[in-house]
Amino acid sequence: MELIKIKESNGNSVVSARELHQFLEVKTDFKDWIIRMLDYGFEENKDFSSFLSESNGGRPSKEYALTIDCAKEISMIQRTEKGKQARQYFIECEKQLQKEKTPQTYIEALKALVQSEEQKLILTQKVENLETALDSLVEWVSIIKVCQFNKIKEKHFDWHVLKAKSIEMGYVIKKAQSNRFGYQNLYHVNVFRACYPEFNYKF
Repeated sequence: MELIKIKESNGNSVVSARELHQFLEVKTDFKDWIIRMLDYGFEENKDFSSFLSESNGGRPSKEYALTIDCAKEISMIQRTEKGKQARQYFIECEKQLQKEKTPQTYIEALKALVQSEEQKLILTQKVENLETALDSLVEWVSIIKVCQFNKIKEKHFDWHVLKAKSIEMGYVIKKAQSNRFGYQNLYHVNVFRACYPEFNYKF
């Protein structure tokens, strides 16, 4: 049963981020949600690609094609029944694709083994990044996330102030990968509340 359509693009199996968003029944607007999801260490032209949809007279919308791995990990981040269902679906799709790509010769088998080991190293790093990301969903958050949630500009916050307050309150400043800056600082939500109590932190 095809829950989410999987397409072939440049030799890779991909899914539409917008279709995944619809399947997961996420209440956040797609354009805000996808930016937040991709900020968890995913790389453009490796884990996803972006493009403008064809216009029917209106303004073209920005769309994203996700690799199966990327879609699977984003589904896991949701921590919902729909997210679990999507993740299991992508795992089964990967198994089916793997069967279709079973090596037929000794050389092909060696190449597949090398590729498998490389994939394991990549996935190990991604799991570490996701663990940090999952922690941040609850207690440690970035300035970018707070601004997106409150629909305000980043100039409202000063990282020097947040750093000083973190040291004063005894909170560790964590780091997570970011598409915009390479990495971003994550401050405990109590630090934000102490420094900037006027904003909403009920994510």
